[in-house]
Formats: sequence, structure tokens, C-alpha cells
Amino acid sequence: MQREPLVFFQGSPKDYFEILKATYQAVKEADSQSYVVQGGMAGIDDWMASFWQDVFDLGAASYFDVANMHSIGHGEHLNIPSFKKFLSRNNASEKSFWITEVQIEDRMDKKTPAQYADSLARSYIFALANGAEKLFYVNLRLPQFLPSQAEGGPGFSDLSTLIDLSGKPTPLFYAQRTIPLKLGSFQEVETIKQQIRGKTILEGQYRFSKDDRVIYVLWGKGRLPSQIKGEVRVTNISGNDKIITSDSIRLTSSPIFVQTIE
Repeated sequence: MQREPLVFFQGSPKDYFEILKATYQAVKEADSQSYVVQGGMAGIDDWMASFWQDVFDLGAASYFDVANMHSIGHGEHLNIPSFKKFLSRNNASEKSFWITEVQIEDRMDKKTPAQYADSLARSYIFALANGAEKLFYVNLRLPQFLPSQAEGGPGFSDLSTLIDLSGKPTPLFYAQRTIPLKLGSFQEVETIKQQIRGKTILEGQYRFSKDDRVIYVLWGKGRLPSQIKGEVRVTNISGNDKIITSDSIRLTSSPIFVQTIE
């Protein structure tokens, strides 16, 4: 961010490029196996990306291993489609990328805690299915006495935290725990269907696989993939599962994990 009063890096794009290049060369000389992660783009809006475009124009793609972006309240898609286009334009499409600041939209119109958890789950699953290697959620727990937005605070409530003010895990916590348990070690992913409208991912159907293990992740109003038949194990985003017949599944806006039973 380079717009007053949010000027975090106190220098020009050329200054940043020179620091990045020198750092990369020193790190690789010390330990060639280390990863260098480029500083997080605050978002993909023109006024945020213009600084980085100047850095890439100087040759930045040669001096980092992992691309990196932040997305707080930008929508469930986390700006990933736009970020991938940005990397492609700058000869960096082959690099892995992380989202090192993730937070769901905290100012949705009075959604319930469960609906916030659905939003987080859709966001994470979409991200993993579209190439993100790592996701870092930023809002663990609010301070007990957080200034209001009018008082200069961030304007966040504990609807977007993993732990509420009383110290109890929120529905977001359980979604955050379930997704890596289910998908953290997958090797391949196939996008069957996805639909974005505004900030919401209305529909998602993905096939995650590792060796002989396959997990379908589904939400929206579409039909089940034809491969899902007979008895299946269905897990919700809170980690609760049950064995049911596939013809009894009704998809909703809350993602489910479906595994066929041999």
C-alpha cells in the first residue's frame, strides 16, 4: 500500500527491487534450499498493484520463489483469479503462491456465525483448488477492549475470529480445522464446476485426490457428479460425518466432503 496514510514500505519500487535482489542472492548463497517469499501485495486494486508492477518491470520475478498476496474482506475468491493474471503478465505464472493474510468479509449483512464459517470454507476450498499452496488466517481472537472503527480501530467484530471473546472456539475454528485435515495432503485437484458472483462463490464442485483416495467437495444448487453413487461418507465443515446413500444428498451453500465407500 502506497497511499496516505497507509504507506508501509518507505521507499520506491526501485528501492524495494534492490533490497529483494540483494536479499535473494544472500539467502541462496547461505542456503540454496531456502525459499524467498516476496512481500505481500495488499490487494489487486490498481492503486495497490501499481507499485508492484513497477517492481516486476525491473525484473523481480527472478528474485523470489513464492509469490504472496493479502486479502482481507476482498471476497471469498481472495482476489486469486486477478492475482494469477497479474503473475502471468509478469512471467511468474509458474511460481507457487501463498495468501499470507486471509480474513473473511467482516461486514456482511448480519450473517450468523455458521454462515461466516460457510464463507470461510468456500474461500479456503476455492483457494486450494485454484493453486494457493498456503493460507494464513489473521484474526485469531480480538483484544478484550478493541477500539471501535470511529475511535480508530479496525472495525472488526468477533464474528470473524476463530476464538470468541469468552474464549470459546467459533464455527470458523472448526471449519479452519476440518479443511486441512481433509485436504491438506492432496496431490491433484480437478475443478468440475465453480461460479463466482460478486464476493461470493455460489457453486463449487471439486475432486481432490491422493494416490487411490478421492474426496469430492461440493456446494451450491447443482447435481452431484455422476461418479458419486451408492453409500458415501459425508463430512460437514465442522468435521461431523455420517454414512448415507448418495441419492439423499441435497447440496446447500455449506460445503460438504464426500467420499465413496467401496
